[in-house]
Amino acid sequence: MDIAIAALAFIIIIGLVLYFWLRKQWQNLKNSSEEYKHLFDGIPTPMYIYDDQTFRFLAVNDAPLSNMVIPRMSS
Repeated sequence: MDIAIAALAFIIIIGLVLYFWLRKQWQNLKNSSEEYKHLFDGIPTPMYIYDDQTFRFLAVNDAPLSNMVIPRMSS
């Protein structure tokens, strides 16, 4: 009986540790993504992200649009 209680306590503790660790990793990933987005949008030179198979633009920063008269369209 004591072994079963110890094993259950161990599983619960490991589960909690993993939960909080994964939550912290997810927050770090989210912050990193926001930093790269801010960097991409803040560069004054034109930057493009495109699909290498279809050559379709996936993202464009605002630098090339600042010299154009055409308004930016949302996806």
